[in-house]
Amino acid sequence: MPKIKQHQIKVTLPSDLYNDYSRVCIEVTGEKNLSAFTRQLIRSRVNQDNSNTQDLQMLRNRGLTFSEIGKIYNISRQAVQQRLKD
Repeated sequence: MPKIKQHQIKVTLPSDLYNDYSRVCIEVTGEKNLSAFTRQLIRSRVNQDNSNTQDLQMLRNRGLTFSEIGKIYNISRQAVQQRLKD
């Protein structure tokens, strides 16, 4: 089986933020596994962004301007244009 290359990130948090993050992690997952919880948050955010991009593209295909789409999603016209450019 081929190895999948993985990358690491390092985050330094102030004590109060670390304690809050640990508490939320335990509330959501039932255990203090910050790595798994962080991966879950990242994946959900990436999936949400991908879904939003598809929605933006659908609205653009229906003839809405970047500005009109931005007003719907409460983001700038430039942000809509950049997201659809990628």
